[in-house]
Amino acid sequence: MTGARVGNWYLEAEIGSGANGIVYRARGYDDPDRHAAVKVLTAPNTQDPAFVQKFAAELLPLQRLDHANIAKFYDSGTHGGLAFVACELI
Repeated sequence: MTGARVGNWYLEAEIGSGANGIVYRARGYDDPDRHAAVKVLTAPNTQDPAFVQKFAAELLPLQRLDHANIAKFYDSGTHGGLAFVACELI
């Protein structure tokens, strides 16, 4: 997916992967100076609408965190049928 747009992010390079998805270094689609780590969920169960709804609910506490030692939450959603979450790139 390198080179693709996911939400408001342009995926530049894969930086990691796991059982549920792939993490990319990304830059803002509308703001190229903003960088993020974007995890795109690729496991088959992550495309189930019930999973996406539960995933979104679990992100609510993350959105409220504000601490120097925790990556900042930027964005989440679905794009092209894939769920994603974007956080500060550290």
